[in-house]
Amino acid sequence: HDGRFIVKTISEKEAAALVRMLPAYMAHLRRGPSLLMRICGLYRLHLPRAHAKPRFFVVALSVFDCGGLGLHAQFDLKG
Repeated sequence: HDGRFIVKTISEKEAAALVRMLPAYMAHLRRGPSLLMRICGLYRLHLPRAHAKPRFFVVALSVFDCGGLGLHAQFDLKG
């Protein structure tokens, strides 16, 4: 585990919102440098035998991967 990626579960409603925002998100990233988190993929996991609702999760580049530059301080801010 090199810490380059994070995996986060999201609700179906959040997944639908992400799909709706995708064109504007991609356009923003193509314009130049951005502080937005880089989302690598949105995934849906459905296990038919478990009779459970599908689970959604995103894979993103970690904001803490500094490309070998190192972090001076790290804070976990809760909103």
